[in-house]
Amino acid sequence: MHVRFFLRSVAGAALLAAPLGGCGFDKYDGRWVANVPPAGNCCPSKVVLDVDGHEVQGTVSDCNGVSGMEGHVDGSGAATMHQHGQTSQVTFSGVNFTTTVPSDRCGRTVTGNRGG
Repeated sequence: MHVRFFLRSVAGAALLAAPLGGCGFDKYDGRWVANVPPAGNCCPSKVVLDVDGHEVQGTVSDCNGVSGMEGHVDGSGAATMHQHGQTSQVTFSGVNFTTTVPSDRCGRTVTGNRGG
């Protein structure tokens, strides 16, 4: 009798510790940074993405100034970002992310990591 009660208590505590809904969005929370070297006629740039839940806010800084990006990430780490009416895809995986920046005329693939 006591063993069954103990096992039910442990199972209940494990369920309470699990994230509600199991969406997994929060595993990408935090700051993600990529420093992009110059290429061709494109100057170096920096991409900063801040993830909070499924919302992503970011900036792209280069020799032409700073512009904003925004989008949403799903539980698998795929995000769709919007910048100046253009769309790009971001893939978060482990401690890294990859994307292309819509405003980058050189079409560079950006690779960055959590925290920069």
